[in-house]
Amino acid sequence: MTQFRSQGPIRGPISGPGIGGVFALGAAAICIWAAVCATRVALGALQLVLAGLGGEWPAQFLRSIALSTVAGAVVGVVVTALRVILGRKRAKAEAFTSSLLSKELISPLPVSVVVGRILIGALIGIAAGALAGAAGSVSLPQFLDGSADAVVALPSVAIHVLAGGGFGGPGTDGFFSLAFFFLVILVLVLLSGLAAGFLMTVALWAVGGASKGAAKDFVIKVLGDGGPGVSSKDEKPIIAGLVRGALIGIIVGLLQAGFTTWAVAHLQK
Repeated sequence: MTQFRSQGPIRGPISGPGIGGVFALGAAAICIWAAVCATRVALGALQLVLAGLGGEWPAQFLRSIALSTVAGAVVGVVVTALRVILGRKRAKAEAFTSSLLSKELISPLPVSVVVGRILIGALIGIAAGALAGAAGSVSLPQFLDGSADAVVALPSVAIHVLAGGGFGGPGTDGFFSLAFFFLVILVLVLLSGLAAGFLMTVALWAVGGASKGAAKDFVIKVLGDGGPGVSSKDEKPIIAGLVRGALIGIIVGLLQAGFTTWAVAHLQK
């Protein structure tokens, strides 16, 4: 009779994380690095603003902050208005395909709710644009009036320091360094939009919580993101605030990062 001896457990080939896992880890590391640099840029911008409270801000710097703030406000208004319009169209489509049509579902949002949401969007855009401008980044208005190069060339602004390799950045020599520079500005503005959306929602929600009846429902509806058929009880203000802040932050960030990177690359020619 043939006997078989056990040679221990049979093990298959050990698989590593794979190419996708390596790229994911690398992307995560780069994003963390960009977030750290963005935080340091924000602190540098705040330090510059506080240092200039005595009236020592360059006129070009103040003008750039104002232009970036206006650009952020416009983006906030446009993004919020588009979301309201798309939400209205989606509600109409749902009402058309639903077997239970109701007047509440197809009726538009009250004008006061729409105006309230647009105002909140504008304030988030203002916060994101103001921080980006304080850091020394530029947007479409500075590009149109030809002041973009002069702003990023100011040696005291945080973006100028970042472009020179400060705040933990690699500088702007080469394509990949410029790409990381772009990413840092995008992350900076995205985080500012998220923070603005969250803090504004919490503050206004606290005010709404102190109210009663129709006033409370109105505040929650304004802070929410639901369409005409969604009641105030079904709204999720915190999530809506984060989504609103992220969307506005991304759009403002793409504009600020794009035009600032272009201005820095143009100066290096």
